[in-house]
Amino acid sequence: MLVELLQPLGPELVRRWVATLLMVPRDQREGVVAAVEQRIAEMYEQSWTAGQAAADSVLKPIEVEIVHPPQQREGYVEQVVTTYEETGGAAGEAAAETAKKGKPGPRTKKRA
Repeated sequence: MLVELLQPLGPELVRRWVATLLMVPRDQREGVVAAVEQRIAEMYEQSWTAGQAAADSVLKPIEVEIVHPPQQREGYVEQVVTTYEETGGAAGEAAAETAKKGKPGPRTKKRA
């Protein structure tokens, strides 16, 4: 995203922002950045709100971790942790199809 923002002016835009910020006394820079962020948020709130709503509508992966009880082995104790992830959409369908074909399933870690 940062690359897309800088493409029209490239490094020149970065130089201008940094040069402007360096004109502000060091102890006041954080306040200036906060004020600029606030002003930008007020000016572009409508487009930001629409973008945030779109980002929130994207399905987030759900991950479940199953920790099996420890088992005593010869010379060590083994505990298996299995992680399942539900991504939904095409990725979830692909994972379900893979499981049907008998290919490797969830990630499994063994703790010794």
